Amino acid sequence: MAGSKFCSLQAQSLVVSSGTDLVIKQGTVFSSDGLVLTPSADFTLSNVNIGRNTSTTHPAINTYIARVYTFSSGTAPFTGTIRVNYQDGAELNGIPENNLELNTFNGSVWQAFASATNDPVNNYIISGSISGLTLDELTLASILNPLPLQWHSFTATRQQDNVLLQWSTFAEVNSWSFMIQTSTNNLVWKTLATMPAAGNSSTLQSYRYMHTSPAAGNNYYRIIQTDLNGKNSFSPVKKVSFETTPWHVELLGNPVRNGKLEIRVTLASPNDILPVLNLYAADGKILFTKQASQGIQSIKVSSYPKGTYILKANEKTLQFVIQ
Repeated sequence: MAGSKFCSLQAQSLVVSSGTDLVIKQGTVFSSDGLVLTPSADFTLSNVNIGRNTSTTHPAINTYIARVYTFSSGTAPFTGTIRVNYQDGAELNGIPENNLELNTFNGSVWQAFASATNDPVNNYIISGSISGLTLDELTLASILNPLPLQWHSFTATRQQDNVLLQWSTFAEVNSWSFMIQTSTNNLVWKTLATMPAAGNSSTLQSYRYMHTSPAAGNNYYRIIQTDLNGKNSFSPVKKVSFETTPWHVELLGNPVRNGKLEIRVTLASPNDILPVLNLYAADGKILFTKQASQGIQSIKVSSYPKGTYILKANEKTLQFVIQ
């Protein structure tokens, strides 16, 4: 130990005061309130408190045991093994003991470490060999639901006849891919695409995908993230509705070459209400508004310059070119 101040063990905490270094020599077994560090290289604790809590201070979306060791400041890199003792019962938060593994927050991201020893009889796990890890916060979580991936947001937004999916993550550790899926009943899912993930990231990562052929009615969306080891994490499910219209509008000629835009309007039932037609220039200026009539009709466009125009029937958008 270096310095003139002190290092002391208190109830459920270790205090290494400012100006004091606690050096744990290679191979020394160091224990504090159920946390056991066995460094394979000299490890120094400086100006840090180690406390025990029942919940994490950094966001973690999956379940972990009600035993969390928190370091008041990040440590020097630790190399060696970590043992965590725990209690049966409520502290396990329903996680099967055989599934427990170490999860640590290194100041930027959560990381999961496989167990070299898992002893449900004597209630402890020992991690496999760890190299160069900054200790900030640690706990035990399930092998099936580790803490590393942290979803930040997921939205599904209708954009005319398409759906824009956007999602982001707080942090990723060994992430491999994102599988984008859709469903019309929230039961049977179809994969639309698979996109690569960041792999390892401690900063906000953003992703997007445009679904260009959503179904009429309800469309449900979810994202499945897969790690390099094959473990999955699911996003929330989002719904976008495309209500079926009682009418159909189609262009009969595009591009328009004779100064007349011809369209066909059909109704599903004679008593249905016809849509309102709005013609827009490319800059968004509205050129005319009229109530549609059933059947084939011509709209005079000879007075407009050549270019791209937009015809809207209520919320349905049709694009055409005048030549």
